Amino acid sequence: MIDLNVFIVIAVAAVLSTVGILAWIVDGGVADKYQAPIKYGLFLLFAAVIGLFFMIEDDSEFAFKGIEVEEKNGEDKRQKAMDIANGKPGKTTYVAADENNGAGGPGEVAIEEGQKKGSIDDCPECPEIVEIATGVALLGSPLAVVSGTAQTGPPDQVTITRSFGIGRYEVKVKEFAAFIAETGHKPAAECMFAGTKRAVGGYGNVGFAQEDDDPVTCVSWRDAGAYADWLTQKTGNRYRLPTEAEWEYAARAGVTTAYVTGAIITGKDANFADKLGGKRSRTAKAGSYKPNAFGLYDVHGNVWEMVADCWSPAYRSADVRRPQVSGEDCTRKIAKGGAWFSPPEQVNLAMRVAIETGTASNGLGFRVVREIQQTAADDKGAAAEALSAN
Repeated sequence: MIDLNVFIVIAVAAVLSTVGILAWIVDGGVADKYQAPIKYGLFLLFAAVIGLFFMIEDDSEFAFKGIEVEEKNGEDKRQKAMDIANGKPGKTTYVAADENNGAGGPGEVAIEEGQKKGSIDDCPECPEIVEIATGVALLGSPLAVVSGTAQTGPPDQVTITRSFGIGRYEVKVKEFAAFIAETGHKPAAECMFAGTKRAVGGYGNVGFAQEDDDPVTCVSWRDAGAYADWLTQKTGNRYRLPTEAEWEYAARAGVTTAYVTGAIITGKDANFADKLGGKRSRTAKAGSYKPNAFGLYDVHGNVWEMVADCWSPAYRSADVRRPQVSGEDCTRKIAKGGAWFSPPEQVNLAMRVAIETGTASNGLGFRVVREIQQTAADDKGAAAEALSAN
């Protein structure tokens, strides 16, 4: 199906060609009785051109500052992608991507041992947490895709050595409001609206009506961290933002395709800018669409979800205590999953975008991780992994 913007450009070219022909006819001389109709026709055609330009859709991403697509590291990365695609690392199977699926063949499992476990509720105001078991995951995409300020991460196999809990939903308006009410925290005063380059709002002024169960927006990475710290103090259990590896591991829930739905996704599956229908033009109530296999909702669209990692060209280790990796830029962080106004390619599970820690947008939110008590065997395994990486 032809893209609407492409159709409009073709239509404009056809109209302008018609205008040129009519103008040539008038200049060449026609009978007086035909001149008036031709002139009115020219006027209407010019009006049609102007109208077609107004119909062009703007799919531009909201303006995260300073992101530039890093150059690929040449043959080493290409060889690594080929190795992963051919199933060489570990025992996990990986199918090479094509232009339609972005991450692997439908039905291929990215996790050897991970599975959905029970849920945790630490307090009435706390987010519902789903426990995720350890396992091996293939993250990223062998097919490099750039869309606006977003880009897919390179393919990488990651071992999750510690089980963890992660929010079943993106943090909701009512949950963040409880934090504000109890602590008096002052969130970001300025908030970018989708499709604009300027800060026009602030927390509580997101540009559209929200319900208590909508995902909170117009909060920054710093605000998200303060919220997690509050949950830690309130419950005695450590809460934090997920690492990028934890987020994508949990979001994929066993798939290597670009979307949990397979090679394609529609507005019936998630809240994003689906040109074929189902576009909401605002956030949706958390849980409005089907969950993934781990029971997590809205891993595609609704709001970009901030993670703990500093921006880097490649995935960082899943272990939050691991030292910096080469190329990390800690003036910027990473967000995943796409937003309600993102085109389909930006809700790809491998997509990542850089944000500044003070940036707030009405398409930017988060979900939290709750750390799970570890056994001595878990600690030993994590230490061995850290040693092998050094």
